[in-house]
Amino acid sequence: MESAEEDNYQKSQTACQHLNQEGQSLEQLVSQQKEGLANVVSTCERLQQNLEACQQESQKLELERQEVEKQKKISIPKTRYFRL
Repeated sequence: MESAEEDNYQKSQTACQHLNQEGQSLEQLVSQQKEGLANVVSTCERLQQNLEACQQESQKLELERQEVEKQKKISIPKTRYFRL
């Protein structure tokens, strides 16, 4: 009987060690996934900031373009010189 109990004990110990190793592997994978997601979030935040900066620059350029168009429409009287 003791031999069967020892055998079961050894099998249980081996199974526990295997499960602990799998658990550690899973913890490492989860840690890597979290790090990867953090990098994705950081990249998205930078892209959002770049997009906002581009939109502001685009609005600024559009206002400048409109101002140039207004200036073109303002007709500057041409002075004609006549010889006497």
